[in-house]
Amino acid sequence: AYYFKYILNMQAQQTSIFLTLFSAAIFAMPLWVMLSKKFGKSEVYTIAMTIYPMVLCSLFFLGPDSCKLIYLISAVAGIFHAAALMIPWAIIPDVVEYDQLKTGKRREGLFYGGTTFSYKLASGLAIFISGIVLSLVGFEANIEQSEAVKNGLRFLIGPGAGALLLLGAYMGSRYPLTRETHKKILLELKEKGL
Repeated sequence: AYYFKYILNMQAQQTSIFLTLFSAAIFAMPLWVMLSKKFGKSEVYTIAMTIYPMVLCSLFFLGPDSCKLIYLISAVAGIFHAAALMIPWAIIPDVVEYDQLKTGKRREGLFYGGTTFSYKLASGLAIFISGIVLSLVGFEANIEQSEAVKNGLRFLIGPGAGALLLLGAYMGSRYPLTRETHKKILLELKEKGL
């Protein structure tokens, strides 16, 4: 909200910009499903989280004269945002099956509960860190912001978020359950009658 208010001067269009982002995300979901089936979930996630930061970093360079461009960037960001939201949840059943192969037990609740807790913890930390960064750059609500504050806002929404996504891409690249590995797990589960 601060980015739209203080950087783009587009607070009134914030809802339509988010509508653009989430509409693009919804329409992109079949694309990510198709790509994940073809190439593997972690592989597609890694690629998407490597490209998504470039889209977000473009936000650093926008200003009040970027009205039309922000809608295009929002649509492209929505496409990659779909992968960021969807693929990690789609990977959990693979982990459940791997765990079942190793332990003989299905513990979906444990994995979904742990993932939900992790998401909530990460969201809380992100808000906390954003507040610290805004304080460090001198942000005060409802006043004209200095260039240092505006650059802090730009950093949070662009390179800051992009760096975290690149960390996600790195973690995705190290994820051991590939498409081929998962096929072997399913075959072994079938052979064991599990």
